[in-house]
Amino acid sequence: MKYKVRNKTESYRLIEQLELNTFPYKLFDEYDESKLREFLETARDKYNCDGFGARSLKELASRIITSTLYSNAEELIERTKGLRHFAAYGFNNESDSSQYLSGEVEIVEPYSMELAATVSTDPKDTARSALYNPSLNINGSLLHDQKLKHLVRRTPGLEYVIDFMMERDLVNVAMEFALCKQPIGTKNEQLAVFELRTDY
Repeated sequence: MKYKVRNKTESYRLIEQLELNTFPYKLFDEYDESKLREFLETARDKYNCDGFGARSLKELASRIITSTLYSNAEELIERTKGLRHFAAYGFNNESDSSQYLSGEVEIVEPYSMELAATVSTDPKDTARSALYNPSLNINGSLLHDQKLKHLVRRTPGLEYVIDFMMERDLVNVAMEFALCKQPIGTKNEQLAVFELRTDY
């Protein structure tokens, strides 16, 4: 296994290390209102973010683990007071409305192209909600299962995501993502990566 990702902080670090496109974010070990305000202003001014969210970096279950979304920056500032070990992030609602595929893909074995994919073609689904309401949930080998291969080809954008992961050697890594018709994120690309996981 080339990568080992044991928690959300390591996931953010690996996304940064691999220079992958994602939403603008900042990690906080302790609540710091001035730094939080500075980040939110940058997200709004540099990346045209008009929506904001927060998620826990530690607990597997918490009141913000599912990436709570806030209607504006002031609400996020108020609701995260006193929290520790969290990430704040921004997004653009107009660009996100062009989303056509989201969810999670893991390439288990590259030679036989064994993979697991849980994805949604519903633009209203987030990468996380797609896991609970998928349009497609597959597990098997593209080399040995022609029906599976056909399903992948029929799902818009899924082959692109698989190729993206293969090119970056993201094997045995579960990748949460969104694919949009319009460019999004920090690098202004159509594919945004939200989380990489191996050991959690």
